[in-house]
Amino acid sequence: MSGNYPHSPPPSSLHAGQYSQYPGQRQPSYPGRPPARQSAHSPIRPPHENSHEAQLLGLFRAVDQDGSGSISEIELRRALVNGDWTEFHPATTRLMIKLFDKDMSGTINFQEFKSLWNYLKQWKELFVRFDKDGSGSIDIYEFSEALRAFGYRLSPEFVNILFHNYDKRGTSIVMPGNGAVTFDMFIQSCVTLKTLTEVFKKYDEDRASKQPAPVTHC
Repeated sequence: MSGNYPHSPPPSSLHAGQYSQYPGQRQPSYPGRPPARQSAHSPIRPPHENSHEAQLLGLFRAVDQDGSGSISEIELRRALVNGDWTEFHPATTRLMIKLFDKDMSGTINFQEFKSLWNYLKQWKELFVRFDKDGSGSIDIYEFSEALRAFGYRLSPEFVNILFHNYDKRGTSIVMPGNGAVTFDMFIQSCVTLKTLTEVFKKYDEDRASKQPAPVTHC
């Protein structure tokens, strides 16, 4: 059964500018608005709620390291971080660019960035919901629970294989229960699973439409 979340996750209950933190994670604070330039490895952290549009623009400019007016894949990857402060996986960053680069420029402009930021906020809310222990990553049991909540009915064997593919530690099959899927891999795994489900569904529909009509007798 396909997941019951849409192309983007269900709308977040967070107000504009808010962002759920992992327990124990330090909340960076910006004086007023984020500085126009940060170091190449400064993580993105949403601003406080105060003129959300202006704050997002300040954040956008901080990520746009070369001042080109758009964010490249490299700039985005350097800025996005997981709960353990590791950078997003390159494949997940490319996925974000692909989903939100509406003008096909290969980069993210400010309007696209606003949509991307909202998308990440929604996914973060889902991730935190299933990260029961607040570790900043999801284990195989939390991952299975998330897929069930999305409406998938998958065998434990398939879930374990899927989890292993997106487990950066690479331990889920050898040592079940000790693996971990970070925020970036959680997004990538869910989007990939949804895409595969839609492909198989379309294949089944196309195959059914090509079946000969049953013969009826008068």
